[in-house]
Amino acid sequence: MATRAQHNQLTAMPHGGSPVTAVQPAERCFMLAWSWLRPPATDGLVAVLDSEVSTSWADQVLAHAERGSVVWAVTAAQAERYGRATLERPGVRAVSLAPAAAEPQRVGAALQVASYLARVRSGGLAPTRPYLTSPDRPAATPDDLIRIPHLVTMRAADEATADAVV
Repeated sequence: MATRAQHNQLTAMPHGGSPVTAVQPAERCFMLAWSWLRPPATDGLVAVLDSEVSTSWADQVLAHAERGSVVWAVTAAQAERYGRATLERPGVRAVSLAPAAAEPQRVGAALQVASYLARVRSGGLAPTRPYLTSPDRPAATPDDLIRIPHLVTMRAADEATADAVV
């Protein structure tokens, strides 16, 4: 909370013009990018795993590096329930639903948002709890889940930006 003196400094009117407020710039602009193998054209999810975790439960490894892996798994009709169960697997850092009709770039951006949420909500420490996101609103939500939309800025390869809900 700002003191009155700090507030007056933040809203000072330079050269008799309009009030200026100091606002925090957006912390993150998410890239619309997909640099991994293309996921299969069926409903599934993508997950980021720690490097030492087995990928045997996944249907396809999309990328593997010394820092971790990106995997894809089929979800069938219960995508959100399967996504939530995936969050409980050891070594999972982030998960995004990957509907068959979704553009891979939007799935990648949703996965970035899930990673970002885990980092931010852990207080800047190592992420302790993974998050589940989706590039689009899923058709149905199980009764015991709550959907929280996040308005984020997306940047395409051509540097064009747009706001999107993840």
